[in-house]
Amino acid sequence: MDNHDFRLFPLRSINPLLSEQQLTALSTELTGGGNHSPVATTAQATTLFNNTKGAAVKPQLNTPIYPHHRIDAGYTYLGQFIAHDIVPKSNPREQCRPLSPWLNLDSLYGHPSNDTEGKAVFDDSLFDADGQFLIHTNQFDARRDANGRAIIAEPRNDENAVIIQLHVVWQKVHNLIVKQLPQPHTRTSNIQRARCQVLALFHLIVIDDFLRRLLEPTVFRYYFQDWRAGVLPAEHSLTSIPVEFSHAGFRFGHSMTLGFYDLNSMPDNVFSLADLLRSPSSPPLQAKHQIEWSKFFGGNALEARRMSMLISMDMTHIPIEGNIIHINLLAGQNKQLPTAKQIIDWLITSHPQLATAIELETYPQVTADSDKRLAGAYHTLADNFAHERLPLWLYILGEAKLNPPPNTKTKLGKVGSIINAEVLRSSIVSCYFHKTDNILSANSLMSLLQRNAGDLYLQIRDNSPDGCCTMFNLINWINKENNNEH
Repeated sequence: MDNHDFRLFPLRSINPLLSEQQLTALSTELTGGGNHSPVATTAQATTLFNNTKGAAVKPQLNTPIYPHHRIDAGYTYLGQFIAHDIVPKSNPREQCRPLSPWLNLDSLYGHPSNDTEGKAVFDDSLFDADGQFLIHTNQFDARRDANGRAIIAEPRNDENAVIIQLHVVWQKVHNLIVKQLPQPHTRTSNIQRARCQVLALFHLIVIDDFLRRLLEPTVFRYYFQDWRAGVLPAEHSLTSIPVEFSHAGFRFGHSMTLGFYDLNSMPDNVFSLADLLRSPSSPPLQAKHQIEWSKFFGGNALEARRMSMLISMDMTHIPIEGNIIHINLLAGQNKQLPTAKQIIDWLITSHPQLATAIELETYPQVTADSDKRLAGAYHTLADNFAHERLPLWLYILGEAKLNPPPNTKTKLGKVGSIINAEVLRSSIVSCYFHKTDNILSANSLMSLLQRNAGDLYLQIRDNSPDGCCTMFNLINWINKENNNEH
């Protein structure tokens, strides 16, 4: 189903936006010289975390009620989890599971085969006889084979110690739902019925929590509240992930990673990002890596790095992949991604109602600012700024500062928001075309999701002051259900 050159806009950049010299220079200049020194031990990381200003922002409110203009550290990894469900691997030499552009949690459930009667057959290595996910006995890591590799449908979800535990969170949600299903039912039936509820909860959280927090407000309202027509046709399911999304738009999370993470309440519990990155040869997670999710979602959570062109030094040493800055810039260059100026001009001409509603006609230009850490990068990009020819990924990171307070650098700007809203709305809606031919309003989709989620929707949103289904409330529900079992 995947077309590696499917485009959201009929546009390409004219001539390479960056020279080889610029690519090389930006690969280090966008780190601002690095935001910390190499750390040898966890104790040193803890000391540096406590002494480094700006490494992470600790909230002042000890309450689950928190404003949408701060982004908790966990949303960086929820975004990575979403990407791994629908975006192909960037390294074409590696094998990839069958990938759908629909946000259907195949990365969690795998892609079932069919038996001789056409019935779904799920992977025996993932589920027990009752249709529950098989989870490591420590209840925070995935099950692993003799070589230490995670036994999960999507190997990329073992790329770091945070996303693998987030994967297990969704496995736990499935298992709790299976336990509440009326019995007796077959293993396959249990999996399918629970998956329907899990998928609905996941979509509600993606829309009501993740996208509500991260999209520029007028864009969120246009696509998810007013449910107005966009670029992608609403009457057709998504056939492939557009390259503007996969190679630029949804890579904004790379700027949100922190240099250090406070995982739990154990002594010396702070780890550098480099400590948390994993490769196929990494050992299984240890008890010291167990995440207390209140440190990633909710009023006591660490705040993700504010969006900008500044990238953590640790992102230049990703196991197997290498320097994420160079990878992203080269990926956009090879795909000839258009500039934001081209996109804005095209939308004003071809989709004037969208452009007017989102106020693109008066949208200011992204310019270099006074951040001394990026002085070298700004110098390298001087001609790109002058001629409005920034690479799309860098533009999307830079335009976050155009949002007025309190959303400055905590939400995407208009161009990045449009790309992400277009693709994720279509990717979610495509999962339900077989159930209805007329998902043309926010109310019809949200009603369907709430109906599929059942009573769990009401339980999980109970603590939300604005009636939203959030990751914070999902984690609380899991903890409450687990406590009831004991």
